[in-house]
Order: sequence, then C-alpha cells, then structure tokens
Amino acid sequence: METGITGKLAAHVSRLRYEDIPPDVIEKAKDCILDQVGVELIGSTLEWNKIAYRYVMDMGGRPESTIVNYGTKAFQQYPPGSPLNPVSRDELRKKFRKLAGAVLPASQIDQIIESVDRLESSDDAADLTRLLVQ
Repeated sequence: METGITGKLAAHVSRLRYEDIPPDVIEKAKDCILDQVGVELIGSTLEWNKIAYRYVMDMGGRPESTIVNYGTKAFQQYPPGSPLNPVSRDELRKKFRKLAGAVLPASQIDQIIESVDRLESSDDAADLTRLLVQ
C-alpha cells in the first residue's frame, strides 16, 4: 500500500503511461529539455568549464560520453552517488551539509534532513518546501 508522498509518487509513476500524459505537460517537458541543452551549450564556453573539460580529457580512459559542444568523447568516471559508485547515507548527508552550508544555517540544514527522512509519512511536501527558502 502506498503511504506518504514518496509512496504515492512512486505508485503514480509506475502506473503512468505516455498516453496518459497531457499534451501541455509533454510540451513543457520538451521546453525543459531545450532549456537544459541551451544551458549546457553556453556553460561549455565558460572558463571554469573549459578547465573541467581539459581535466577530463587529461584523465584518459576509454571514451564513452560525448561532451556537449566539443563533440569529443571522454572517459566516463562514475561519480560518487551513481549506481556504479554508491555512497553511504552518512556520506550523502555530509555532502548535503557541505553544499547546503554555503547557503543555509546548520539548524535549517538539520530540519531539511529531518523533513526528508519523514517524507514517507507526510501527505505533502509543503513543510520541506518551506525549509528550502532562506
């Protein structure tokens, strides 16, 4: 039985068929894809991304992933947290604290973690959403 927002979302997604998706939602998804590709393209021209590009190319390895705007293939190093390089829950929390710590106070970060931990018993994500605002 589906409980909480995560269970409801998982149940909904597992039953969803392409034909059930309203045309305006499909169009919005296409807009999001186009926006993402545009961001990737302009981002590829920024100096810090050029540095990252050179670093990735210097790593060597078997070329597997096409790099946007460059067209070259790069070694696919599986980042921590990917299915082929999983991280522990503690490692993930440590990473979240570091990233969120650049924007939010520690007390708010703790509340966000607690809210995420309770998602399956929550009926909506409003409490979590409120915590994401400074």
